[in-house]
Amino acid sequence: MRREKNRNLGTRLVSICALASMAFLAACSSSDDKSVAGGASGDAGIIAVTDWEVAGVSQKGPFVTGSAVTVQELDGITLKQTGKSFKGTIKSDKGDFAIKDINLESQYAILEASGYYRDEISGKKSAAPVTLRALTDLKDRKHVNINLLTHLEYERVMYLVTEKKKSIAEAKEQAEKEVLATFGIEGDFAESEDLNIFETGDGNAALLAISVLLQSDVDVAGLTERMGEFSISLAEGGSWDDADAKTAIADWACDVDLKGSLSKVRKNVEGWKYADTVPAFEKYVTNFWWDNYGLGVCNTKRENETKRNINKLSNLYNEYFVCEKGRWIIPGDDAKSSSSVESPNSSSSSENPPSSSSIDSGEPVFGELTDARDGRVYKTVKLGSQEWMAENLNYAAEGSLCYENDEKNCEKYGRLYNWEVALDTSNRGCGDNFSGCRLRSDFHPREGICPDGWHVPEHAEWDTLFAYADAHGEGESAADALQAYYRDDYLEKTYSSDRFGFNVVPAGVFNGNEFSGLGTSTEFWTASIETTDWLSYISITPSTIHFVKGSGSNVYMTHISHAVSVRCVKGQGGKRNGYDFDAPRYEVDLPEEVDFIQDYVSDKRRVSWNDDSLMTFWCVRHITDSEDVLMKNWDYSTYVSVSKENAAKDSLEPFKDILLENGFAYKRLDSVSQQTYNGGNDIFFINQVATSDSKVRREYYEKETAKARYIIVVLVGANIANANIMGEATIYRYGYSIEVHTYYKQKS
Repeated sequence: MRREKNRNLGTRLVSICALASMAFLAACSSSDDKSVAGGASGDAGIIAVTDWEVAGVSQKGPFVTGSAVTVQELDGITLKQTGKSFKGTIKSDKGDFAIKDINLESQYAILEASGYYRDEISGKKSAAPVTLRALTDLKDRKHVNINLLTHLEYERVMYLVTEKKKSIAEAKEQAEKEVLATFGIEGDFAESEDLNIFETGDGNAALLAISVLLQSDVDVAGLTERMGEFSISLAEGGSWDDADAKTAIADWACDVDLKGSLSKVRKNVEGWKYADTVPAFEKYVTNFWWDNYGLGVCNTKRENETKRNINKLSNLYNEYFVCEKGRWIIPGDDAKSSSSVESPNSSSSSENPPSSSSIDSGEPVFGELTDARDGRVYKTVKLGSQEWMAENLNYAAEGSLCYENDEKNCEKYGRLYNWEVALDTSNRGCGDNFSGCRLRSDFHPREGICPDGWHVPEHAEWDTLFAYADAHGEGESAADALQAYYRDDYLEKTYSSDRFGFNVVPAGVFNGNEFSGLGTSTEFWTASIETTDWLSYISITPSTIHFVKGSGSNVYMTHISHAVSVRCVKGQGGKRNGYDFDAPRYEVDLPEEVDFIQDYVSDKRRVSWNDDSLMTFWCVRHITDSEDVLMKNWDYSTYVSVSKENAAKDSLEPFKDILLENGFAYKRLDSVSQQTYNGGNDIFFINQVATSDSKVRREYYEKETAKARYIIVVLVGANIANANIMGEATIYRYGYSIEVHTYYKQKS
């Protein structure tokens, strides 16, 4: 079953606005800079638009009569809205509009349409309104269409212009290609403002397909949420990385495609009678789910070939498909193996889907990458939907290492990077405070140490690579197929074929104290996080030929001080989206209303949380003394120093006064045996609390505010550390421990 995700639409939509606002502010960094927006050398400058008329169509499906359309002026330098606008309305249910007498001081403008639209899936008017926008240059243009493609590229264009200093034309061309690539679509299409779902041509077909895919089986609220998440993800990263949403869309597309239901979408659009011929959108919808499932193209060369759905998030994961007459079908399922989609272009839409960067051909495609930072050239290999570096990264970043500090090893095996160097390019000190960064986990700097346009892969991206190698290895293991040729002269055995030119070499590691593993193993960082203090990596050992990957006991993890190799995969790095950072699990420190406690303790740890009940549990302690103890039996109380215990109790009294001064009320006292109370298995500094009379006394204090109810439990004793099976313990630590239980009334 697909993972459930916490979603907060309001937060995301606010984030979109905030992103645009930050982009505007960044563009205003110099009051003396009078260059045109983007600052590209080829720009002709700011041109006023006088007595202009703009016409076009607004389409999700077509907006209905009376929907509002506005032309909003943008500052020619900053792209900030000036406040000047010109209003119009949709003239018919075809979505057409025309606005006259437009006078702008610069040619850059936003066209925005808000209203109800005709839904391609149901054929009916939408249940709620939606807003779409288009950023345009009116210098030589009087016709502007507003559609889903212009809307999805909008935030990305703003970012590329204001942050990357590209011209409007350059930014729009790049953003349009990136949006299309997200849906596995490639082609030399018209500009997005010229596309129209009621006209023929591949570009118009692609627009209609994207509209159909994003709508799929969700309502207007769901569509709005998807558009918002897409815009946030695309803006800085250049791609949409929401695997859950993309898989949900693919599952829907597979279902309607195999059942022949896409013909209903065509009939709905034809039934509006605004076009003689609806563009052949079906081929792009079909290609999307084929790509998502890892099936690749189905053509005459692959007739009767069987492929497995390798997308673990899919409802049809591990389902087998057969290539039959240009279509992937589920064998033996008559309902899903129905005749091909009704379409006037059915042969082209099924036999020959469009070329795509993510079509799985099974054959590696080799290339080169030049790192602009140092001019180093790397071999690359395209395997299915991914393009990887075919060599380990060897960029001499500060803090990187050569094995045994020998430059010759760097030239042969690449450099070794610790986590801070490999991934912490956001300069937030995560290398020293990984727990805090992880809890705030919006950092996720996936590009990390990789060249621009490439990034450090996550576990899911490694899994895609492994699945590709398994599928095309012709019986050879993924480990053998991806590793460089390896010869064990002692055993007189040969390992690994490097079938795909991925060229994994045994580069070894640095474990924080010493180098090891050269010639026998290698590890690669992933950008994924498995636990609060540990990070995961992929391990490959030639002598045993296996990958360590996945989750749980199958994941090797290492600490931030370890240095391992880096392989980069093509695609912009970006920040994680889709997290509810108000949830208790992301609480990075003691709640503000009990923060004063930190002045009276020496260390702390968050023990647990519950997002449903809005609860967090922290434990802190203050150490007053310690001693080494050699125990001869399991009676811990026998070895407790009464004087040290009393000193710990005395040190607690001032803290209890502070609790009262901060509004806490004393509630009760109880006691349990030291064998019963162990402070919780997850508390690293309390394994067992011992007292001289074998009783652990707990004092309870409470405070309630508008924000939360706080319960503080205070206890005194000796913490026993390093106890072994012989009943011995090496250290007794004296002091007091404090449990801080917070029950929030609502999310902050």
